[in-house]
Amino acid sequence: MKKCLAVILATILLCGMIPVACASGFDFGDMFNSMYNNSSDMMPKNIAMPKQFSITYEFVEDGKFKEVTMEKDANDNYHYKDNEDEYLFVKDGKGYKIAIGTVNGFAYKNNDKYTFERIKELTRKFWSCATPLDDDYTMGTTTEEGSGEICGRKTNKFKVDLGFGYNFGGYSMSMSEATYYEFDQETGICLASSSNEDVNVMGMSAGDGEQAGFECTRFELNNITLPTVD
Repeated sequence: MKKCLAVILATILLCGMIPVACASGFDFGDMFNSMYNNSSDMMPKNIAMPKQFSITYEFVEDGKFKEVTMEKDANDNYHYKDNEDEYLFVKDGKGYKIAIGTVNGFAYKNNDKYTFERIKELTRKFWSCATPLDDDYTMGTTTEEGSGEICGRKTNKFKVDLGFGYNFGGYSMSMSEATYYEFDQETGICLASSSNEDVNVMGMSAGDGEQAGFECTRFELNNITLPTVD
């Protein structure tokens, strides 16, 4: 969403909707530099996932509550399930064989082997929760918000603020967003996130307000047992 805020303003400017020539003291460099900072380095990123885990997130999509689960056992096999799809990724040499969940159990898609990068593409909803994109860490101003607890896990809380506003020869615009994260203290895995945003043009709000995020509802790291292929 932070990228969207920047794109919205840049598009308006480039399309000539705002007379830049009339802007007093406006500078593109100042605007975009204000969106980047180094304070985000305090948040976990590029983390190494545990050897075993079973993690479930709950989120709202299209007005409905949904869940996504990812599990890994000690043999480097993975199990993924969301409201539409279910997969087993069975380790085979340097790759993985994919088994698809059906009403009769799991069946291999084919005999092909897939890379872990392909696995992450099929399960990107989980990874977007567990390991938010690094780009989100580099934009805005990050502040520590104390600690908390989710699923019995101690967490560190952070708030990322992104906002800018200018008056272009009487044409005023401001944009702001606050994103909240909670990271597991031991592993660095993100356990919850939510955001608030607002776009104000000439005194009229065009923002979406509070945005539905996600929250972890299950977090286990030991004795993980996965379903098997029939």
